[in-house]
Amino acid sequence: MSQSQQSLVQQAKERFEAGKKLYDGKSYAAAKATFEELLSLGYMRSESEYYLGLIAMAGGDDAGAMADFEKSVAADPKAADAHFYIAELSVKQENFPKAKEHYLAVRSLQPQNNNIKTKLNSLDAKTRVPTPFLGDIYDDLREAADDKYAQSAVRIIDETRMIDRKLILKAYLGSRLAYLIPLLVCRLVGGPLLNAGYTQVNKAKGDLAFAENPSAEVRKKETAAQRQSRLDRAFAELRQAQDVGSKKLEFGILFLALASALFVSYRLYLKEVRNTRVTVDRGFIVITSGLFSRRVRPLEIYQISHFEVKQTFLNMKTNDGTLILMEGEKKTTEIRGLLKYPELVNLAVKLRSLHLDLRSTSVNKGVMG
Repeated sequence: MSQSQQSLVQQAKERFEAGKKLYDGKSYAAAKATFEELLSLGYMRSESEYYLGLIAMAGGDDAGAMADFEKSVAADPKAADAHFYIAELSVKQENFPKAKEHYLAVRSLQPQNNNIKTKLNSLDAKTRVPTPFLGDIYDDLREAADDKYAQSAVRIIDETRMIDRKLILKAYLGSRLAYLIPLLVCRLVGGPLLNAGYTQVNKAKGDLAFAENPSAEVRKKETAAQRQSRLDRAFAELRQAQDVGSKKLEFGILFLALASALFVSYRLYLKEVRNTRVTVDRGFIVITSGLFSRRVRPLEIYQISHFEVKQTFLNMKTNDGTLILMEGEKKTTEIRGLLKYPELVNLAVKLRSLHLDLRSTSVNKGVMG
């Protein structure tokens, strides 16, 4: 950068700081002129558009403010403050998908911004799709504004909410191998056995045909007794070969039939896993499963006594695991492949906290008891 360019950049920064002071002093007209001048010169576009948006918003021009903030984000996608005000104006316009998009952009740029987490939770509470079959405990918790445990439970419910989540198929690698390895063994054993049986039987038939129709030279040299003896040996060898070949055929067919049955079972198993859905919401965990019919199993988090995450050797390789829920001492529910392992551990911790909050709040009296 040349000295003259450096000088222009420095002057632009000074003009920008002067515009900020004018804005802070509520001299909006002068501040607007300063930022528009910077835009005309091509300097600090994102920052200038952002302040023009603030000025428009202060004047009640929400549409103009939205346009300015969007220009600011277009000039610099990392302009977190502009993203924030786009989200705020979108909430005001009830454009909730757009609001969520820009709140999430702020969260990705500012992970420690707790205000954004609160905004997202509030937005989710406004836009959540009702799940009436889960009961009304969530609404009761939200209305208990003076109960800190109820409000904590609401926050965790919003943070852990999942609706009809599919399972991660990679998490079932161990079970899939339990089908595929025997299937492969049956296929590798059955195929060669079947081929060997056919080959052995056909060879014996060929030998018998040759024995019954020897060459003219052989017929001249052998006596009738010798010919009969040779045919008897050929028939005996044929019967023995047919017996052995038939056994190989039987075992080959059996192994291939087992391979076919395992393949069908494997495909049905995969389809059932793919059809399983898990919902975590309103103080419940609901598992919907079934292949030819649907089974819905709601689990009250209030009633679950133990939350645990298990990770097998293969799950360590696929970075997922199994969420284990215990109701009382004997009844155990395992949900494999719900989330990646770190997220699954975090979910288990939050569900445990939710369990304690639900047991501590006064709302559960007469509702969950």
